[in-house]
Amino acid sequence: MTRNLLIALAWAAAIIGVAAAGRSGMIEADSARTLTMVMPILAVLSIGIVCRTCKEQQA
Repeated sequence: MTRNLLIALAWAAAIIGVAAAGRSGMIEADSARTLTMVMPILAVLSIGIVCRTCKEQQA
């Protein structure tokens, strides 16, 4: 549970960072918009994989 929370917080920080960088012009607006849409999908998939491996290790 703690591991999943830390991974989720890291993803959240990355998504917020990309959005902020896009807003400030450090990243092109189109790229930031695309990353902001794609990164949550990657986050859900990676957290799901971690959940499965944790459950398999506990069994």
